Amino acid sequence: MTDNLKLYLLACAVAVLLGAGLFLAARERAAERGGNLASPRPGPAYPTPVPPPPAPPARWVLLGEVEVTAFSPAESGPRHRCEALTGSIRNAVAVRDHRTPMGTVVFIDDYGIGVVVDWLPPDATASYDVFFPKRAEALSWGRRRVLVWRLE
Repeated sequence: MTDNLKLYLLACAVAVLLGAGLFLAARERAAERGGNLASPRPGPAYPTPVPPPPAPPARWVLLGEVEVTAFSPAESGPRHRCEALTGSIRNAVAVRDHRTPMGTVVFIDDYGIGVVVDWLPPDATASYDVFFPKRAEALSWGRRRVLVWRLE
């Protein structure tokens, strides 16, 4: 090997060793700061994801004081579609106003939260009909005038 080639290889080796030393020193300094080499600031290399903004709170709209009756699957005659849903929806509600879409969530005083799953006939005397699984519960509810809210 010529002297020039020896000097060149020696210079390359020194550069590699110096570079590795500089890299190790930089990594140690970054670790002391709490960061890493990819991020000069302390903390993680990648920013933590920002959670999405919270959904706006649900708003209950008072519909007023209305006449509410009760029904159960034990009643005679198929009055409601929701009689077939006795096992799946315990808080089924039928409503006289056909503009109320199916699936609307309502809160009825003394009953609680219900879901509209059926419409009453237009000639019905009550505005809402609430479901009870047992006939005795439906009879004890009877016919009441209570406040009703709709979830928007």
